[in-house]
Amino acid sequence: MEVKAENNIPIWLTKLLSEYKIYKMSFSKYGKEYENLLLSNRQLSLNNKQILLRDAILTIIVSFILGAIISFTYMKISTKGGFSQNFVLTLFIIPTVVAIIVFLVGSNVARVFSLAGALMIIRFRSVPGDSKDISYVLFTTSSGLAVGVGLFGYGILFTASLCIMMFALKFVNFGANKTSKNC
Repeated sequence: MEVKAENNIPIWLTKLLSEYKIYKMSFSKYGKEYENLLLSNRQLSLNNKQILLRDAILTIIVSFILGAIISFTYMKISTKGGFSQNFVLTLFIIPTVVAIIVFLVGSNVARVFSLAGALMIIRFRSVPGDSKDISYVLFTTSSGLAVGVGLFGYGILFTASLCIMMFALKFVNFGANKTSKNC
């Protein structure tokens, strides 16, 4: 039953309603549907936010293995002046760190902005030696991103493909200066 009154409900009607234990209650079919929608979205988002231990362990293991493969490739490909052990270790852990961050942040926009704010205060004090080093940092980061969002197969495929490509380019001595002898 819906009773509309401009200001107050008349006293006689209030007594009658109270006698039958009918009390004032706000009701709107649109409001109720909106409440139901919010409740269903809340339950849906709560279900999506569940972080399973097996998923976390798998993410860490796969990203760790990919980091090892990329590090190994870098060590075998590097020729000019060797390589820094610190840089190799960094390449080793970047995929795991990125994967963990992406895994924990998920699709939560507030977490993404918080993370971006936190990363803004980090300053990198070492400069990579050459452009190949920068490409390896991006390589390891993308590997970690793929694993962090749960695309293990793509992370493995891209890592294997790029490592094979790096070995092939090294084998054919791609990009080396060719000197010509004048007779």
